[in-house]
Amino acid sequence: MMKIQVLELGCGSSQLCENLYKDGITNITCIDLSSVAVEKMQKRLREMRYN
Repeated sequence: MMKIQVLELGCGSSQLCENLYKDGITNITCIDLSSVAVEKMQKRLREMRYN
């Protein structure tokens, strides 16, 4: 079975990572240059109990 790895560059306020996780993909890395975007993503993920 192939292990899927996802790298989302410039994740911003995208919900792609959350949707992929819900679909069973767990090896996901989200990157953004904006510290504000990263903080918002971290907060959303904590609230969803993904990290």
